[in-house]
Amino acid sequence: MGEGIKDSKVNNSMDYLRTEYVKKAKKQYYCDGCLLLINAFGKDNVKKELSPEDLVIYEKLELNDFKIKVGNSYMKIVGVYDGNIYTSRFCNEEIYKIAEKHDCFDNY
Repeated sequence: MGEGIKDSKVNNSMDYLRTEYVKKAKKQYYCDGCLLLINAFGKDNVKKELSPEDLVIYEKLELNDFKIKVGNSYMKIVGVYDGNIYTSRFCNEEIYKIAEKHDCFDNY
């Protein structure tokens, strides 16, 4: 994956701008997608809520303690909502889509 802007979207009805980047990690981060799933379902229930396909992705990331390691590519999203700037980092696009599918961003 190359570095740079992947996508940029504006939604005027929500005062929201989102810019997606694909970057290489210069330091270690936790994957916000994994943390969103844990917060939404509880650590003990996440695996029960995911489909078998989603569970494979989640468990692979769990082996790395849900961390984005130095040198790994990751998805970074910077957005503005209600006048606040938010930055989120995801190990990959798949975990982002899983969190989105389960409406985890509603409580973010």
